[in-house]
Amino acid sequence: MSRKKQKVKEKEVNKLENFFEKNEKALFLSALLIFLFWAILVFQLSVSVGEDDSAYILAAKNFIAGKQFPTWHGSFYPIFLALFIKISGGINIILFKAINVILSVLQLVFLYYAFRRRVDSSILTLSLLFASVNLFLLIYSSLTYSEPLYMAIQTGMLWAFFNLYDKIRSNEPFKQTIVAWLLLGLSLFLLSITRNIGWAGIITIVLFFLIDKRWKEALLGVGSMFVFYLPYNLYKVKVWHIHKAGFEGQFKAIFMKNPYNPHLGYENFSGFVNRFLINSKQYLSHHLINILGFKVEGTGSIVLTIIVYLAFVYTLIVLWKKKRELLFPILYIGVAVTVTFITQQTFWNQERLILIYVPIIVILFSSAVYEHLKSGKYKIIIHLFLLLIIILSLGKTIKYYKQYRPIKQRILAGNKFAGLTPDWQHFLQVAQYAADKLPDTVNIACRKPGIAFVNTGGREFIGIYKFPDVHIDTVLTQLKKEMYGQNKLFLSIQIPQNPKQFSKYYRLYPYFSYLRAFINDYSTQQLYGLFIPDSSSYRSIIQIIKTEKLKYFTDPQEFRQNIVIRNKSDYAVYPDSLMKYFLDRDIDYLILARLRKVPNMKNAGFITTIQRFFNFIELKYPGTFSIVYQAGDAKDEPAFLLKVNYLKHHQLINQIQKNNQ
Repeated sequence: MSRKKQKVKEKEVNKLENFFEKNEKALFLSALLIFLFWAILVFQLSVSVGEDDSAYILAAKNFIAGKQFPTWHGSFYPIFLALFIKISGGINIILFKAINVILSVLQLVFLYYAFRRRVDSSILTLSLLFASVNLFLLIYSSLTYSEPLYMAIQTGMLWAFFNLYDKIRSNEPFKQTIVAWLLLGLSLFLLSITRNIGWAGIITIVLFFLIDKRWKEALLGVGSMFVFYLPYNLYKVKVWHIHKAGFEGQFKAIFMKNPYNPHLGYENFSGFVNRFLINSKQYLSHHLINILGFKVEGTGSIVLTIIVYLAFVYTLIVLWKKKRELLFPILYIGVAVTVTFITQQTFWNQERLILIYVPIIVILFSSAVYEHLKSGKYKIIIHLFLLLIIILSLGKTIKYYKQYRPIKQRILAGNKFAGLTPDWQHFLQVAQYAADKLPDTVNIACRKPGIAFVNTGGREFIGIYKFPDVHIDTVLTQLKKEMYGQNKLFLSIQIPQNPKQFSKYYRLYPYFSYLRAFINDYSTQQLYGLFIPDSSSYRSIIQIIKTEKLKYFTDPQEFRQNIVIRNKSDYAVYPDSLMKYFLDRDIDYLILARLRKVPNMKNAGFITTIQRFFNFIELKYPGTFSIVYQAGDAKDEPAFLLKVNYLKHHQLINQIQKNNQ
């Protein structure tokens, strides 16, 4: 290119920059209006089936009613919702969703004021336009998840930091910076109690000021947060009698290989490294790229993951040299994302865990490229990139709106389950039936109590989230101790897998009081019942086993040698413990549903927590459950309302209660 053409090119770029700078406020307001326009069009009328959003609402209700202080998912969002429950006099889902839309708009406002005059007007404006048409940000703006609140506080924290840092660099007297310190401390405090990952904020404050060789400011950063955090903890102790931080359960789950299967044990160092690598691939080369508007096949790629990490390093280096104050947000993103990838189980794999950082990532990366190319003619490349992701994002949003519009119309017409897959439709139909037909005095248990609570107008359900299985060797060791020195014998009997053959097994029913545990040998697709009968019953049981030609073992050691534990689904379970679980919670009814593991895939398996309770209790105590209501046919992911018939087995249940005293 000739020097003359190069000057013409640079002049065109400068005209573009001047346009954005001159019309910055108007374009900013336009971005807000565009966001509101699309947020209304794709407004989610229903609560999602992701459970957490319903759990927030249920936690808010329990908090305002004085029943329970919210801890597990972060305290502040339920407390925030509780305020509006109090104001509106009840649970108003549409109000909650509208508030989240406002919070999403507030995030854009804070983004603008945080980065205004710190990055080029064209970069900031185009980044805001990207956020205003981004499908993921728009959808989450009308879901009752904590993301909109968290992102509003997060960007508010960035604004508070920049405001304070300007005063520090100007050598303003400490007295004149007190308000700025308190604003930063408040935002850090709210960030930490909204989501546990919010602690990345205070970590980054300390890290940044230490890098900047401002030791006093690092201490003041911690102090500014604890000015608010200490009274908050005092309130929890005095009012709610809570002496723990509130995230111990999640902290313990971090170290487990699988929090839903505790018997698998805890992760070692290599396990955490593997978790970090898998999550990096899932979130950086799949979710992040998908959120930016590009189409990604599968779960991403290692090559793309490396490219994203190189882009992060490039951004860090450029901003370190060119825009030192922007080092803070990129350090914050680095700390938060690293902690997320280490602590989150790989099978959770949710785009919202990276979504909360995307607008900031776009601004920082674009600013770094722009600063690097600022003196040359190629800086327009980053404008073209931003324009591309705006177009791609808008295309996704338009496509989604066209698909969602008829569903939205059906919901507005009165079909509140429109758009849901059959498994969820049938689950919620059964929950609605139970709420309408059963008195408030009975307890109904299900796998998704929050969603059932919200969709039935506030009927509370008991949640069953985990199945209390036990490691096979633990059970065998315990049974050996029980047998030692007593006149008891061991029998391991294979249970038929075909329900039509259960009649063979039911001949053992008179001896069920001797059945201690079931062993699920998933690897060989076999199920065993472990009996510890006394000598007087032993012969009768053996006779039945031989008559029905059932496989059995009479020696625990021999049985263990025939069980090869090679699959995480191999486990043991105490059926009496399952029955006691129901007795302790006074469960009268149970919702049994086939809720999919993968929402859009019918045949990719379903959540088996409730089914396993049902199966193992029914095996030992046949007839415990009877069907009261069914939604959906046998081939269409049906759901059932089951009555728990305790009286049918009152003698055995009395024995369970006696054994557990």
